[in-house]
Amino acid sequence: MLFHYATLFSFLAALLVTYIMHASADASESTCLAFSTTIPGVSLARTTHFSANASIALNNDYSWLITASLPAFCRLELLVTTNETTGSFANTEVWLPDTWNGRMLTVGSGGLAGGANLATLGNQAVAQGFAGVSTNGGHNSSALDGEWGGPGDDVSLLNLNRTQAILKGTIENALVDWGWRAVHLSVLAGKAVVQQYYNQTLQKSYYFGCSTGGRQGLKEIQLFPDSFDGAVVGSPASWLSHLTSWGIRMSLDVLPTTSSRFIPERVWTDVIGPEVMRQCDALDGVLDRVINDPQACNFCPEALTCLPSQNTSTCLNVDQIAALRRIYADYYENGTYVFGGFNPGGEDAYFGSYFGGPSPLPTGWYKYMVLNDTEWTIDQYNSTLYKLASDINPGQADGGHGANAFGGMSQPPPIAHDADHDILAALIRWVEDGVAPEKIVAAKYKDDNVTAGVAFTRPLCKYPKAIRYTGGDPHYANSFACE
Repeated sequence: MLFHYATLFSFLAALLVTYIMHASADASESTCLAFSTTIPGVSLARTTHFSANASIALNNDYSWLITASLPAFCRLELLVTTNETTGSFANTEVWLPDTWNGRMLTVGSGGLAGGANLATLGNQAVAQGFAGVSTNGGHNSSALDGEWGGPGDDVSLLNLNRTQAILKGTIENALVDWGWRAVHLSVLAGKAVVQQYYNQTLQKSYYFGCSTGGRQGLKEIQLFPDSFDGAVVGSPASWLSHLTSWGIRMSLDVLPTTSSRFIPERVWTDVIGPEVMRQCDALDGVLDRVINDPQACNFCPEALTCLPSQNTSTCLNVDQIAALRRIYADYYENGTYVFGGFNPGGEDAYFGSYFGGPSPLPTGWYKYMVLNDTEWTIDQYNSTLYKLASDINPGQADGGHGANAFGGMSQPPPIAHDADHDILAALIRWVEDGVAPEKIVAAKYKDDNVTAGVAFTRPLCKYPKAIRYTGGDPHYANSFACE
């Protein structure tokens, strides 16, 4: 393994020294189809060139891309060796636009996923001229499936054949690939491939990821700070041992569905959500069904306490109120902080996260990766397990405190790819021009449909500032200030 790292580093260094910057950064279909590589630990599985505006329909276990609006690009599907002893590898994709902007963008995935992020490679990287890199993390699975990390005799979802799988440490090896190694080696391989393909020096390397993608980015920065010149890290699910424990605790706050504390979906959307808005919508100065700073909302669920003879579908009993108090509060075990609570304002979506039944992500993480017990259920969770999970730290994936708002890799695009509206463009201006962003103007589309037009725009302020309504039409960002 050390030899593999050293050899790949040497190859990359040689490319940096050898390649001279050319006036043009263009490639072509012939460049793509003729490409081959001798990069140590990297083999080329497939090469495909897509012409401009080609009809593209791609998918894997995690992501998909259906479009006919991308510029011409070359898709390289690589096998990146992650452990020479076990013969394990990651499936890594490098997408190379015919007209290149001189930058590389590595993009992360989500959940427990095993699949390159095809949507972001296309819509974010190639669409804006970046060479894009993404990996399956050494296994194939959906975002919610942790079975690949389970008992050593079940390897059907890994990249390994059964002969390789019986070698000592296979499952642990797969977890380390997912935890950090596949991303790191894919970054190194990506840099080498990009420079060889264009015969030019890579100008800048960036990262873009959310949720698990945020964790992957933070982990790479912590271990290898020279990998990126800048990184967009959104809602990093980085403190996995605590995040997953919190997720299970959240489910147990309301489950089982037959208990008096269970809160049906309709109560979340039609009773709790409107009351949260009634109490907190006006805190930013305007009534618009948006709580701009949820941390300023001190929601009091007791306002929904059922009165005598009241229809119980329009109010909460004492057990439901107690459950809400726990859900919105920080989670402690024996006086030790584990994770932060939910913020008020997302009640329309909260039921589908943890409250309709056991969430497969934290359940699978404990079942397969921590306890190696396929019969385990969340009813067996207790106060000692989060500490055990921290001590085991499957895949060395823990990266410190993380966010309690996660997801969002499939959000609609900004209204413009400039530094005022696009966070990646703002990062680039910060790195390359020294201008740090003070705010980003975000857009809400009608019915979350880009083609339906913009419903309103709103500034996102740099912490610790919060937005305040200053007057004018609340549909426009310039009616708000960061204070």
